[in-house]
Amino acid sequence: MIQPTVTDEEEATNTPSLLGCHLEDLEYNTVTKDDIQVGDEFYIVVKSEYASGQSMSIDLEDRAKDFEYNGVHMKDDIIRGIPIQGDITKVKVKAIATQNI
Repeated sequence: MIQPTVTDEEEATNTPSLLGCHLEDLEYNTVTKDDIQVGDEFYIVVKSEYASGQSMSIDLEDRAKDFEYNGVHMKDDIIRGIPIQGDITKVKVKAIATQNI
């Protein structure tokens, strides 16, 4: 399960909320984690409210494959420090073969 969490502790007038997320292929079709194969690039789409300017972490938790974000291997399948930019944030990720680091 994909689990985004807001990591910035800055207070706002309205409480920041993460409303949900899903995966999309590069043609913007909704896909599941099981649809994604090693070598595939895809988007994680996060819907939020009052969270712009904060950052989040996303845990992709997948034992069969690892992931790269901005060309960097994500340790423990967790993408950290993703800036939230508006009510919809898209994060481009690539599935890679599991690495024993």
